[in-house]
Amino acid sequence: MTDSTINLTDSNGRSLLSLVVNYGDAAMLQWLLPKGPALDQQDCNGLTALHFAAQAYAVEMASLLLIAGATVDVTDAYGNSPLWRATFESRGQGGMLKLLLAHGANPDQANDSGVAPRQLAETIANFDVKQFFAA
Repeated sequence: MTDSTINLTDSNGRSLLSLVVNYGDAAMLQWLLPKGPALDQQDCNGLTALHFAAQAYAVEMASLLLIAGATVDVTDAYGNSPLWRATFESRGQGGMLKLLLAHGANPDQANDSGVAPRQLAETIANFDVKQFFAA
């Protein structure tokens, strides 16, 4: 793989990095990261590899992406950050929320509909999720 091909995309605008994360292949991610892929490359919906990791609750892969320099508050086509997607998909789990918040994710960054992750946690009325946003 060369520098000129590492960031090529499929018909949905997804790079190899996004596909690797979307398919949950942590070993392939560890192989790919040192080759220098564009960490914040967005697909046709504005999703990055970190969005895919966050919504799949792939904490190990999200951690690798953040350590490599992925932008924690990057937004998709609807203004949703990885923290927003992780909150929506959390099902009471806090590992991803803790990771993103520890890396500086903004719990009050509203999406295009005006809903921030903290508000989303309150809206879904899930104590297990709301506890991670306590001030």
